[in-house]
Amino acid sequence: MSKNNGIKIGLILLILFFFNSISLIQAQNFGKIQGVLQDAVSSDSLLFANVVLVNANDSSQVTGTSSADGGKFEFKKVSYGRYFIQVSMLGYHLTNSSIFVISTEHKEVNIGVLKVQPTSVQLKSVVIRAKRPLMEMETGKIVMNISENIVSQSDNAFDMLKKFPGVSIDNKDNISLNGKSGIMVMIDDRPTYLSGTDLANLLKGMASSTVDKIEAMNNPSSKYDAEGVSGIINIKTTRLKSSGFTGSVFVAAGVGRGFLNNDGFDLNYRNNKVTVYGSFSYYHSDSKSGSESTTNYADGTLFEMNKNKGEEWLTKDKNNGFHGKFGMDYYIDKTNILSVSYRGNGGNGKSNALNNTRVFPKENAPVLYSYSQGSKSKWESQDHNANLNYEHIFDTVFKRKLFVDFNYIKHHRDIEDISDMLYYQGDFQKEDTTSMYALEAPLSSDIYALKLDYEHPFTQQTKLEVGLKFSFVDNHNQMEYNTAGIIDTNRSNAYRYNELIGAAYAIVNHSFKTKTSLQVGLRAEYTHTMGKSENLDSINTRSYWRPFPNISISQQIGTKNQLSLSYRYRLTRPHYTYLNPFLLRGGVNSYSSGNPLLNPEYSHVLDLSYSFNYKFFATLSYTHSDGMIDYITVYSKEYIAFSQPKNMGRSDQLSLSLSTQLTFFKIWRLNLYLYGGYGRTELFYQDKWRKTEAFNASYWISTSVDILPTFTLEVSSWGQLPSRSLFTTNHGYYSLSTALKKTFLENTLTLSLGADIRLNTYRNSSIYPDGTYSSGDYRWNGTSGWVRLSYRFGNNTASNNRTPRTVSSDSEESSRLGGNGGGSIGK
Repeated sequence: MSKNNGIKIGLILLILFFFNSISLIQAQNFGKIQGVLQDAVSSDSLLFANVVLVNANDSSQVTGTSSADGGKFEFKKVSYGRYFIQVSMLGYHLTNSSIFVISTEHKEVNIGVLKVQPTSVQLKSVVIRAKRPLMEMETGKIVMNISENIVSQSDNAFDMLKKFPGVSIDNKDNISLNGKSGIMVMIDDRPTYLSGTDLANLLKGMASSTVDKIEAMNNPSSKYDAEGVSGIINIKTTRLKSSGFTGSVFVAAGVGRGFLNNDGFDLNYRNNKVTVYGSFSYYHSDSKSGSESTTNYADGTLFEMNKNKGEEWLTKDKNNGFHGKFGMDYYIDKTNILSVSYRGNGGNGKSNALNNTRVFPKENAPVLYSYSQGSKSKWESQDHNANLNYEHIFDTVFKRKLFVDFNYIKHHRDIEDISDMLYYQGDFQKEDTTSMYALEAPLSSDIYALKLDYEHPFTQQTKLEVGLKFSFVDNHNQMEYNTAGIIDTNRSNAYRYNELIGAAYAIVNHSFKTKTSLQVGLRAEYTHTMGKSENLDSINTRSYWRPFPNISISQQIGTKNQLSLSYRYRLTRPHYTYLNPFLLRGGVNSYSSGNPLLNPEYSHVLDLSYSFNYKFFATLSYTHSDGMIDYITVYSKEYIAFSQPKNMGRSDQLSLSLSTQLTFFKIWRLNLYLYGGYGRTELFYQDKWRKTEAFNASYWISTSVDILPTFTLEVSSWGQLPSRSLFTTNHGYYSLSTALKKTFLENTLTLSLGADIRLNTYRNSSIYPDGTYSSGDYRWNGTSGWVRLSYRFGNNTASNNRTPRTVSSDSEESSRLGGNGGGSIGK
């Protein structure tokens, strides 16, 4: 039997397993409970009272419902055991029924009429003022509620990520979590399908007021795609949920080394059957940045870029971003919901940069020659995401659910770049030669994804989840160089990439009476890819599949302690642009190319977590990776740097994270997150196996004080401590933010003021095995100040309708589109 036939048979078996799991019926001993609730004084029926089924052995809540017309309530499929009913309702005393038994002899229990005693005090009105915590922490997951994060009120989503615990972003806009790359970034449970500069431009177009919260999941279950060794960052946008018509508008402005503004609105209408919603935001920023670097080759030749006074801030950027979404949820009945939605993102920008480089034959010698490289570039992008989602609940007791989700994504990006390179004799003394070229680099991508999820609770303690997913990606990237209007066929290239992924998963969750919870999951994924370089006339196809197990067990110890142990197997697929074999020129003396022979990186992750009183969390993690994917740079004797992604070897990393959230005097809140990691890497570099050490550490701290009930002060700081990876050492960088928020007009009008301070620059240095040494210093915008005003209007009465579940059907394959983004190619 051939390998492909074996793979097809395996997929068929997985599909059959999925549908058999849906139809699986487990023989259980079940009973039914029913009754009626009445006012003990008037004998009126009680509607919408909270009715809870309680286990009489340990007083644990089994399930709950609400009373319907005539005060009737009912529980179906209740396992054999001893129970009692507990009723609660505003204006009434808490009421318990007598204990009863569900058994073979008593499968149906009717408790009759349960009288509920009203309280003697009549409440005319109740005013509730509650704040969501800034951080919500649990084992394997951290959530930041952006509406409570004052220092992010004028930010865009990209800047908000910089202030998220454990997240770091380097000077090339690459995002990592807890010192590890391979992050899947999603918006509303669906992928951004971008990385590097393209992802940064998308997130910069999303105003902070369009973001409800940011989730970081270090240990996603088998329900999620196997892609993403470091976990998932999910950005949840705002969804107003009040009944009737409601909305909000906001405007923000700031100034640093340039001007920024951030404006938008959010609207929602909801009745018993339909919810219609929409939002739009606009972001603009002017910024300046700069960098300097030194490269000292093994023979003593020295290259210095932007080292003289006046050359520090030579890059100017202007960016505009748009983000909008609209959709409709149709509640067909109590068990069926149909949802359609559209999310659109667009942006454009331009950049002017100039780099001056001097070449010395050796240190402290006169300049041998010099050159300048100037570039003028502009870009524009469009992202369209259309989704159709259907949810069906088979029963209202155990809530067996089926989710069907179809997603279509269209991405287009275009870059135009004009570069001038002028060579001089000596230290820019006499112009020698001139070189100029123009680059146009359009990228278009189409993604089709279908996902089915089914949840089947057998009992209150045991639940089965199964699912299928199919996705297809068509990615087309072109690079057209021309000089004086003549196309350079030796440098131009067209690359097409197709990817088909089929996946199936099954998860079993079970809770034991010993307060032990167990989750066992298995996901299998099959991948078929085809990459075609038209100019090189080469086609590369790959097919591979692998099972990905996931297991987690947690134990409650007493009432305040919990211990958890989890294992997961994950992979990181190569970025699509990493597979393009065409040779690209990145600068005067630097070249790069992709590698069509790249294999995925596979990782084993083991976590041991402890939590105390739901306020203190600690996680010790071990990760072993094989076939790590990264760009390897080799310096030649001709002073040319050549970079290419490779499966460079294997690594082991041990890390520890600590977090806590404390409240003092009910008005002062403190949140703290610390992370540290150490690892060893073995890689094949320049025909030899080499061993390197890696370490990284970061901190995040935030504190806020309610000076008055409507007046809050917040101060936060985040930083990346000195770290090392492969041959490069980063020297650390730190930031400080402070903000004030005041509400008016019964909390409908909010005014915020704040400032962000970058305390130092992004500095790194590298020592390569051949003796080459390089160092660089990158400067972002420094201190900036901002002001923001928002107003909320309409009906603010909460609705009881449930919000449809959003299912991600395209979560990992799309996150790898675009590679490092357009800003890094062809200069």
